Amino acid sequence: MLSRFIAALVAMAIVNLASSLAFAASISLSVQAGPPDTKTIVKGTGLGANAIHEVYFGLQQLTFGVTDGAGKLTLELNIPETALPGNQVISIIPHSGNGASAQKFFEVRTNWTHWHHDAASTGRVAFDNVLKTTTVKNLGLSWRLPGGSVQSAPLLVDKAVYYITSDGHLRAVNRNTRAPVFNIVAGALPLTAPTYGGGKVVVAAAGKIKAFSSKTGALAWKANLPPGVGTPVVSDGIVYVVAEGNTNAGVFAFKVDCGTGGATCTPVWHALLGSTSSVPPIESSVAVGGGNVYAVAGGKLYGLKVGCNTGGATCTPYADWGSIRNWAPAFSNNYVFAVVGAAPVELAAFLANGPSLSPAWKGQFDNFSKNGTVTVAGNQAFVLGGGMLSAFPASCSAPTCVPNWETPLLGGSYATAVAGDIVYALTEDHVYAFPASCSNNCRPLWQAGTGGLPFFAPYISLAVADGNVYVPGNQGINVFNLNNLSGQAFLVDKARLKPSPQFAAAESRLDIRLSAARH
Repeated sequence: MLSRFIAALVAMAIVNLASSLAFAASISLSVQAGPPDTKTIVKGTGLGANAIHEVYFGLQQLTFGVTDGAGKLTLELNIPETALPGNQVISIIPHSGNGASAQKFFEVRTNWTHWHHDAASTGRVAFDNVLKTTTVKNLGLSWRLPGGSVQSAPLLVDKAVYYITSDGHLRAVNRNTRAPVFNIVAGALPLTAPTYGGGKVVVAAAGKIKAFSSKTGALAWKANLPPGVGTPVVSDGIVYVVAEGNTNAGVFAFKVDCGTGGATCTPVWHALLGSTSSVPPIESSVAVGGGNVYAVAGGKLYGLKVGCNTGGATCTPYADWGSIRNWAPAFSNNYVFAVVGAAPVELAAFLANGPSLSPAWKGQFDNFSKNGTVTVAGNQAFVLGGGMLSAFPASCSAPTCVPNWETPLLGGSYATAVAGDIVYALTEDHVYAFPASCSNNCRPLWQAGTGGLPFFAPYISLAVADGNVYVPGNQGINVFNLNNLSGQAFLVDKARLKPSPQFAAAESRLDIRLSAARH
């Protein structure tokens, strides 16, 4: 009898436990990882019904809301611009202090999906909350990703680093653990820099473009191109690439998911640009922005409408302009930036929304550069050439502009990038960091050796994300950081979560209305 009574108690306890677990409070996020300023939809369930609940990021209250009769709460949350990289906790707790609460991790993580960061080729990361003018001086070489001579800028996508090496391989390495993900033959040399979109890493080589699974490295699809190819760009599910060297020379547009299992794809559209010559070893690239595709080919800058045609039809550029150096353009703030001329060499800014392409202004800089790509950040456009880093105003009211500031550097020039308030400059043997608000002949905040770069690899650039600076070299990818572990995963004790005075008055008024409604 006693045993049956004990068994009944145990059974009741199991039922009660199962019931409590079934209705335990929880959080789901529409976006679970991203950089600072990411928007995510937070959904809380199993909370107290018809009650005020506060939403916290770390120890900071970001907002509040009222649950429905089923104890559900849905709010849009902006990850703070000051968020540190790593797993950060989002908490929902009742305003009254009693009742169910829930916590969920959001991973603050910045991607670098194109050789020059984004489809617009700006070379700019808006936020880096680790490396600032006060901390960048403490950067040190932390580790080196293997592979010998690296031929392109690295990509940073989710937890992986992707890069091309001189043996024609596309390598993927976990950027947290440094464990290999895959190492595959990508194609015949010369290979361009990889780009990312739609779960694919896309690489162009001599007369070919290929898309590989970013998880496994398996070939998804391929397509034939003229022999001289540029690095591809992915924007809104479309891959754009410049290719020259025969009568089909021009811009090609493919769907990033156009095939599986190694299928051969045909373009969505193709723009003939009239240039059958080929500039060895690698052609230019494109920039996408403002509803347009801007391409440099055969010494001209062309403008094409995004989605100008479908079904493999031929598109016609709406504008072109000559005397362009065969380097990638950049798009920002309704301007297209490109390097023009031969003697002198100038940075030119073209109005992007006009019926034609003509420079709004030009600014002269030294002409010896292995990578004349422009980085645009805020109100400045940075270009590196002839051992001189020049910062031009991004918009200028005069036809001829002079730099806001210039400073000399040692070694042949490659590329620049901006993360937060720091501009990084890459030369043959060194990487430098300067404040974006520098002055003439200012000294770098930090510099380090690269171990040497390949002699001619026009798509070499660095990548900056989450307090790490990834610099290609002849011995692999050099990773510089502060050697600290910021943003580690931890759950927050609810007792530490203090309401913000910012919301006190609004919460008090709402509490009064809810109390009146109950009575």
